[in-house]
Parts: sequence; C-alpha cells; structure tokens
Amino acid sequence: MPRKPDRSSEEGSWRERRRHSDTHRMDRRPDFEALPRDRCTLTMLTGPRPGAIHTMGPGELILGRDDELPWRLEDRGVSGFHARLFSKGGKFFVEDLESTNGTYVNGQTILVQELSDGDRIQLGEHTLLRASLQDATEHEAARKMYQAAVMDPLTGIYNRGHMEAVLLQEFAFAARHKSPLTVMFVDLDHFTKVNNMYGHQAGDAALRMVAQAIHHAVRTEDLVARYGGEEFVLVARGIDLNGSMVMAERVRSTIEHCRVPLERESLQVTASIGVACFEAATPYQSQQELIAAADRAVYRAKKEGRNCIYAAEDMAPESWRTDDA
Repeated sequence: MPRKPDRSSEEGSWRERRRHSDTHRMDRRPDFEALPRDRCTLTMLTGPRPGAIHTMGPGELILGRDDELPWRLEDRGVSGFHARLFSKGGKFFVEDLESTNGTYVNGQTILVQELSDGDRIQLGEHTLLRASLQDATEHEAARKMYQAAVMDPLTGIYNRGHMEAVLLQEFAFAARHKSPLTVMFVDLDHFTKVNNMYGHQAGDAALRMVAQAIHHAVRTEDLVARYGGEEFVLVARGIDLNGSMVMAERVRSTIEHCRVPLERESLQVTASIGVACFEAATPYQSQQELIAAADRAVYRAKKEGRNCIYAAEDMAPESWRTDDA
C-alpha cells in the first residue's frame, strides 16, 4: 500500500519561507516622512456651491456674505462677516464674528474653537462645511480631485455642473444689487460634418481650440464652460446688453479666425452665439430663465444664417430686433 506524502513538513517549510519573505518585504518598505498638517481645506457639503473647496495655510480666512470676500457664501442666513478661520501655533481655529445666526461646529454653537480633522462647520440656513487638516501631499490629492469634479477633461475649461453652481450665485448677486448679468450660448456651426469629414480627433482638437479662443477673448473674471457636445456657455457680470453684444462679436470673430492644423490642410470652424442679459427692465426671475433665453437666442442665430450673434428677443431693444420678430 503506497504511503501518503508527509504534508506537515511541506506546510512547515512553506510557512517558514512565507515568514522570511514577509520580513524581507517589511525591510524594504519605503519610509514616508510625516509632513506637518499645515493646511486647512474647507469642502462645501451643502450650500450655494456643493463640492466647492477652499484651502488656507497660515493666516486667516473670513467667511461671510460680503461682496468683497474671496470666498463669498450666498446664503441668506449668513452674515456679511460671519466667521473667521485662523491659524495659530500650527493649529487652526474658527471664531464667530458676532453673526446674526451663530456659528456651529459639529452641531454646537461656538465663540472660538480649535478645529480637528473632519469637523463640520454650519453657517446660515443651508451652508455646511467640512474642515480637513492636510499636509502637502493630501492637499495636492484634494486639489486634483476638485479639478476632476469641476473641469471638462477634453477642453480644460469648467464643466456644466460648475457653471450652473456659479450662475446660481451670480444671479443672486445681480438680483440683490440690481446689476447686469450676461449669459452667452456659443454653439459651433455644422460640427457634425466636421466629425464626419475629418474624424473625431480633429473634432476634439477644434473643441480645445475654441475653448481656449473664448477664454482669451473675455475678461479674467468671466466664466467659460463647456455645456455639452459642441456648446459652450459664458457667464459675465457687470456688463449691459450693448457691452455684451460687443463681447459676443469679439468671441465670434476670434473663433472664425482660428485654424486647426491638420496633416495636409487646416480646419476652420464658426459659431453662432445667443446672448441674454439680466438687467433692471428684463423679465427674468431666475437663472434658469436667463439661460433658457440665451438658448433660444442661439437657435435664432442659427436660423438667421449661422456665424452670427443674436440677442434674446424678450429683452432686446428695437435696434437689435429683426423685422419679423
């Protein structure tokens, strides 16, 4: 009768080899140096711009609704100067600035409190922020995650979600201060033919070129976003209808004069642009109505022959209206 192999000695030998291998791997484990958590990143969980982040290092950051603040919170329950974040001795603190509705950390009202990683700060009616204490590596990872959330990966400009969040805040600002706010729809002409004739790589190159052309044709404070497909949206504060039409014409002309280099030729694209401007006499009650008006205007520009600009008819002065409007 054949003898069964002695498995116990083999298993013992295997365990010994595994133990030696694990020890060897542990010896080669990289020695990551602990970095100081010298940055505090605030992530908006709920509020006017969910997902928005702001990072501060040594110094201070004022949170509030005042128009001059770098990170203004458009929440009607937030005071003009509501709370202050500041660093001291390598630690971060939040201080209430005698706000009307108070500042809360993890559900408890505070005057001044040291922040811990993961604390939640509540301001006003809807704004909830998460505080993350980070080192340089964590901060860079958070920055990349934020960029992935708000940027269009193909063109490198903002995406539709970020544009809609910013437009909500900008419309509230314009309505409160009775200041003009413009939305432009930029729609590339015959773009399906571009993809069919030259291929999608050429089409992608054209989209990138147009995105950068619009970006360089407008002001630093204006927001340019890819709305979807071959459509772009531009949001500009503080310019009336006439100024908006001048800007739209500059954008249209800039796009028309760009060329996308191909192997044996260059590709030219044109765009139709619809303009809607919120002003004191206009009927728009929300940012949705404003962007819908710009959308209607761009379709009228297409109807008028493309490669042109058109103002929304429900707010355009007589000089901009067509005979059959």
